Amino acid sequence: MRIYYCREPYNEWTDVHEPNWLRDYDLVAEVNQDELVGNEALEKAFRKTQNHDENWTRNEGVKAFQPECRSMYPGDVVSLDDGELYRCEASGWSHIATLWAAKVRRSHQIYSSPDTPQARY
Repeated sequence: MRIYYCREPYNEWTDVHEPNWLRDYDLVAEVNQDELVGNEALEKAFRKTQNHDENWTRNEGVKAFQPECRSMYPGDVVSLDDGELYRCEASGWSHIATLWAAKVRRSHQIYSSPDTPQARY
């Protein structure tokens, strides 16, 4: 799974504009999805990207592209291994349009080089 952080805090109750794919997001990490699918995979992504006693970038099964990151919060996006996209909401997840999924697949192709230190979108 790939974890994309929204640069501006967003949820459905704020006056902030809805984030624009690519322009408002940064790829911050990859989390091993294992054999999980759907909500189980999303909950794993959420758990693995929460700061508790130390920064989550040190968690097992996480490949972080930044040395320190904030915890996941509403507006952030998870791309499952099958290409489906979900946005973290104040309560649960929202499935994101197919258009976003196509843009993610293209960005994966562009930034899949192992020597890319951090893909910034």
